[in-house]
Amino acid sequence: TAPEGYTFSGWDAEVPSTMPAENLEFNGTLIGEPAKLVFAEATVYQGETADVEVRFETKIPVNLVGIGNITIPAELGEIEGFEFSQEAKDAGLNETLSNYDHNMRTIVVLFESATAFNGVLGTFKVKTATDAVAGEYAITADTFTVKNEDSTKDIATEITAGKVIVEEVIPSTYTVTYKVNGEVV
Repeated sequence: TAPEGYTFSGWDAEVPSTMPAENLEFNGTLIGEPAKLVFAEATVYQGETADVEVRFETKIPVNLVGIGNITIPAELGEIEGFEFSQEAKDAGLNETLSNYDHNMRTIVVLFESATAFNGVLGTFKVKTATDAVAGEYAITADTFTVKNEDSTKDIATEITAGKVIVEEVIPSTYTVTYKVNGEVV
């Protein structure tokens, strides 16, 4: 029976109802939705920190996710760090071997056993510059690799860029009137 996300085709003859496993060899392409990496949208004021969630979605059991060259525009500010979600930890994230490397701008995710994870992988802390111009700034990754434990081939992937929307801080102005014994001073 074909698992969800897979189709079997191209048999030369009728497939017998039982067959020894050593006689089977599968070569083909996965037909279905690719694994998705989705950066969220966050709105923040100049000089403040935005939390940008990163979602990972797949219908295929995977055990390794690699995200490389995560970038934000320099004029926006900088990424202060990344924290894996409790949801990812509960799904079997190997906390010892999974990591975020600030210098290499990469995330490596290793699950204890292959799992079809669909949820928030973690959250970036993006510190915006105090002089960041109001507007939208993209956050994305150049590479996104997904593998399962039985495959040497990459699973098809797609990246959805996120954005940080910076709103300008508009100073408030006040008028203060001093009175002494009811008289304006």
